[in-house]
Amino acid sequence: MNVSNNDHTDEVLRGLDELRRRGELTDVVLEVEGRSFPCHRAVLAACSPYFRGMFTSGYAEAKQERVSIQDVSEVAMATILNYAYTGFFHAEPDQVQAVMSAAKLLQIEFVSRKVAKYMKNHLDVSNCADVLMYADMLGDLTLKEASVRYITNRFNQVALQPSFLQLPLPLLQSLLNMDDLMVDSEDVVVQAALRWVDFNQEERMQHLPALCKSFRHCFISSDQLVELESKCLPTGCKLVYSDITTQRVWQTRTEMPIILGDFAFISSKKRNAVCCDPLKGKLYEMRMPDHLQSYSVAVTPTDDLYMAGYIDRGSRKKGMKKFLQFNHQENTWESRCDLTTPRDSFPCHRNVLASCSPYFRGMFTSGYVEAKQEKITIKEVSKVAMATILDYAYTGSLKMEPDQVQDVMSAAGLLQVEFVGRQAAEYMKNHLDVSNCADVLIYADMLGDLSLQETSMNFIASRFNQVALQPSFLQLPLSLLQSLLNREDLMTSSEDNIVQAALRWVDFNQEERLQHLPALCRCFRDSAISSELLAELESKCPSTHSKLVYSKSTNQRLGQVQIEMQIFLREGFLKHHSQYAAPCYDPSTGELYALHIPDKLNNFSLTATPNDELYLAGGISSRTSQPIKQKALYQYNYQLNTWEPRCDMESPRVRCGLVYLKGYIYAIGGDNAKESAERYDPSCDEWTSIPAIPQSMSSELCAVTLDDSIYVVSKEGCYCFSTTENKWNKIADMIKPPLRPQAVTYQGCIYCMDSDKDWGDSARTCIEMYNPANGEWKQSGNGKSFVFDTATLVKHGGSLYIFMVQIIGAHDCWIVVGLPKKSLTYVNQYHPETDSWLNVTDKDSLVLPSTLMKWLGSGNTGNRTDCLVARMIPQCLGKRTLVEDLVAEMFPDEEEESNDSSDSSGSGISDDSDSEDDLSYQEDSDEDNSHEDGQSGSDEEDV
Repeated sequence: MNVSNNDHTDEVLRGLDELRRRGELTDVVLEVEGRSFPCHRAVLAACSPYFRGMFTSGYAEAKQERVSIQDVSEVAMATILNYAYTGFFHAEPDQVQAVMSAAKLLQIEFVSRKVAKYMKNHLDVSNCADVLMYADMLGDLTLKEASVRYITNRFNQVALQPSFLQLPLPLLQSLLNMDDLMVDSEDVVVQAALRWVDFNQEERMQHLPALCKSFRHCFISSDQLVELESKCLPTGCKLVYSDITTQRVWQTRTEMPIILGDFAFISSKKRNAVCCDPLKGKLYEMRMPDHLQSYSVAVTPTDDLYMAGYIDRGSRKKGMKKFLQFNHQENTWESRCDLTTPRDSFPCHRNVLASCSPYFRGMFTSGYVEAKQEKITIKEVSKVAMATILDYAYTGSLKMEPDQVQDVMSAAGLLQVEFVGRQAAEYMKNHLDVSNCADVLIYADMLGDLSLQETSMNFIASRFNQVALQPSFLQLPLSLLQSLLNREDLMTSSEDNIVQAALRWVDFNQEERLQHLPALCRCFRDSAISSELLAELESKCPSTHSKLVYSKSTNQRLGQVQIEMQIFLREGFLKHHSQYAAPCYDPSTGELYALHIPDKLNNFSLTATPNDELYLAGGISSRTSQPIKQKALYQYNYQLNTWEPRCDMESPRVRCGLVYLKGYIYAIGGDNAKESAERYDPSCDEWTSIPAIPQSMSSELCAVTLDDSIYVVSKEGCYCFSTTENKWNKIADMIKPPLRPQAVTYQGCIYCMDSDKDWGDSARTCIEMYNPANGEWKQSGNGKSFVFDTATLVKHGGSLYIFMVQIIGAHDCWIVVGLPKKSLTYVNQYHPETDSWLNVTDKDSLVLPSTLMKWLGSGNTGNRTDCLVARMIPQCLGKRTLVEDLVAEMFPDEEEESNDSSDSSGSGISDDSDSEDDLSYQEDSDEDNSHEDGQSGSDEEDV
């Protein structure tokens, strides 16, 4: 047996962190500034070469129980240890320098790199000189270069800061020597140096001659030269200046008109501005930021350029207000604080307010004093919300940023602006996520918005395990928490999860909340709670309560009745009127169900996560007469048996490789280029591009995951994407390149077959196995080959199977002699210990309904059929008779025989002729439909 646990690394790290926090099995204590940190030598050595050398050498510390660490602050050590044990790094802004020093000393490369990047991104006029000195002290050349460039670009301002006076002589000299100092005149450079000298004349006056070598003599004013010569210098010392006769870059600037507009000075498809030098008659290009429209530009007396405007509709961040400053050195625009619209007073028209707000109508048409006041104070409404509502009142257009929605909704409720309140509530419904849904529930309850409250309740119930770990869950009031815990449709696999969530809520504020534990226990179903957790509950019970009383309900919650099913996907559907569905098969009972498919999609891709979340992506929609390729992504809602839209992919994809790995979903190929790939992050609902496959692939490819890598197989070759290295590598090609590959991973290897077969093909198909350990493909089953019209690789119960269908009489050679069409079905099981595929003859070992086999054998031969295994909820799926009704329509002459055989085969399918969910089979192409009339005959062989 050869299996791998993809979560093992994370689980081990979490376990070690738990041991550290409890002080268990620790073998060394780090002493830092009087604080003790119990640790494990192995963990420290694994992430720090400093500690590895300390503990594996002959140093005394290698055997000491307590080791004192010098030159590291207590806070920095705590931060680095948290990273070492969790892989998560967090530091407050005022701790950054201390953490970077510690990371450099302890040689924690990741931390020092991230801190340096943070410091680069947060340089400002007040701290850049400090960062320069710090980077120089640590020898971080990249950070040093970034801070030097920042200072040169803002030298006038930086030279006035106290930190500038602390610069050591070598750093000051290197700055003053730079040609691209942004200064109006050489006198500014001289005056900055003199301020530095005057800060400590006693020690620094001796350095004035050295500084003078950085001053460009021919550009210094006569008054400034006199002041320099008048300084008290060491005996016999003479000032010598730089002999450079060219001006610094900033001093060569020329007054130019800048021509702005939507007409373009086009360069690389960007709209840039034109600068004209009237003296030389030359045109220059000023780069403009992407996606800006309706912008304005202003210039200061010191020649600083500022721009304000809105992001264009071509950007994903539509409508954001931007404020930027021009960087003359780089010819780029740098972001500054975005625009806001703070206003204390809003001049308005009473009739406009009254026409759209019953609140104002009552105020102005009643006997209230506000009816005649010139200024009216509105309580409990923020300035931003009032500005948004007034903009709507005067324009009919409603615009608000995501972080303003709650404020706007509160204001709309108070001012009775129904449209705004309704739109804000709708926005919140459509943008619920795991992190905000508890806050929205609390908010909806406070406002009395029953619709929003119900939507957020349903959202939390469908993702209870994840929401219960959010900080906002701990803020729920008792009444809302009880309402949640009493729900039948909580999507959680055990009652223990519900109890633990409630205990976290209690422990968050034990002093006030422990008294509510008996009330919460009435929501728990004690028959489903583990004995250990029951004992914990009893131990927490307040002394005033003699006994805890639990819920009398004995029903399982919705998430506790999930069953592992096989979902079959192919180029064709179960169709009921305008509904599309795919068959779900429960091997434990032999029952079939219907999983509805959204948007009339065909050739889509489906994947499941380890926590049973289903995602569907891409495909071709036949909603219109002209099929359209899709880039939509959907997530399955178990409660409603519906698909909820998520962020669209960057490219439309058809039958792409869709896989889940390490918290992300990957979509590979299936686009026009046949080679691009992208990654979806469910935590932020966002797609990002990843490196493209080196080889252009056909639309017929398949992707599987193994360990930390994604493997892609197609007729053009096989490739492996390493998620840790973020790059593709070529691997060995299959022995026989597949036209329609279908692959699964099993016991650390990849098994792949070519499903592109038809009856007239004399070639036989072998299932090939790829072993990543030796990087080779070989034929499994000692080279056993298979002949079929349709075949599917399926994993079930820890075993690997191939389901095969052969259709006799479906081809011209049989039709000529008048033989009836008949489908034969076979199942082979793989035995890895003997590397053999053996026919399954025992019906009790794997129950397969004849109805499903008929569907697999219907339509064109050679259709690729994939099987995805996922945990589903039977009671939420379509009726089990839907699949049987399908076959009855496809094979009308066999209806009676099919029903009889299904009873004898143990499929569990019963007749339901009155069902409103009749299904008929539909293929996409006319060619597919042309074969339907001839598809009748006797049942295939039962398995």
